[in-house]
Amino acid sequence: MPGSAPHSSSRSSWKRESVARGNKRAEAVAKLASDDGTYRRLKAASATPGVVAENDVDIARENVVGDHARIRLLEENERAAQAVVQSQLEDQKAAKSAARSMRDIESYLRINAPSSVL
Repeated sequence: MPGSAPHSSSRSSWKRESVARGNKRAEAVAKLASDDGTYRRLKAASATPGVVAENDVDIARENVVGDHARIRLLEENERAAQAVVQSQLEDQKAAKSAARSMRDIESYLRINAPSSVL
């Protein structure tokens, strides 16, 4: 089950963290939309000489670039978190399989004496 926590005790923690990551991404997307709008308006206004300093346009453009980078980082972090959970699930399956194998070996090695005849 990708995206779910490997242990029931950590499921609620995983869900909270996932929601927090989603909220951070939503905030980053909203900031990008706002900064992109500001950049476009400043760029349009800069067509008239002397209205907007070129430095302000540059700063607005860099804010947009930074917002894109932050969104990519948040997406990469989400994929990494999902990979960690998947790895934990696979570890849990492997541990269960190993325990099952040990029980099978113990069962094979157990010697049951026939019931004694009186």
